[in-house]
Amino acid sequence: MSVDLGTSQVPRAARVRPPGWRDPRLWIGVALVAASVVLGARLLGADPQTVEAWVADRDLVVGDRLDVDDLRAVRIDAGGALADGYLLRRDDLPPDSVLTRPVARGELLPRAALGAEEAGLVEVALWAPAVAIPPGVRAGAVVDVWLVRPEDGRARLALDDVTVVAVPAAEADYGPGGDRQVVVAVPADAAETVGDVLAAAHAGTVSITRRR
Repeated sequence: MSVDLGTSQVPRAARVRPPGWRDPRLWIGVALVAASVVLGARLLGADPQTVEAWVADRDLVVGDRLDVDDLRAVRIDAGGALADGYLLRRDDLPPDSVLTRPVARGELLPRAALGAEEAGLVEVALWAPAVAIPPGVRAGAVVDVWLVRPEDGRARLALDDVTVVAVPAAEADYGPGGDRQVVVAVPADAAETVGDVLAAAHAGTVSITRRR
């Protein structure tokens, strides 16, 4: 006896046809992509506006002539007093300007720290016992120079608010008892005081204090 199993027919796979250009789903997708691009651009552009300002690329001291090679540019917020108080890269560097106060490496360059070259400063090399000089005294520091009376140990202020130009390295110390040299910029009209300081340096009775 034969059994008729009938004709075996395999159903045809349904194919997904891409939407045509008239299909509204296509235009909805395009609109969503365009909207996301616009939104992303607005979000990226929502950061505060910034400008480039100058910072010192090395320690600058009073009397240094301003040079672009000693500076580098960083970005700061363009709003508020920050941008107003500091020299911006878009500004022309003032010609023949010098620093009227020290600016440390990495510090923004204040407009108020710039001035005309000041005549009449004299560099004076003095020395004092290492124990009479604070460890933080270096080029650019502002110090006071005191003269100590040997008879009673009392001190009087000789040089007030002077800027350190240079401090030799420890291995360059010289003088009896390991005295250290400090070079300061002193007004030229302080000649009499400078004479007293140099005499006290020879006597080993100079002491230096640092302003912060």
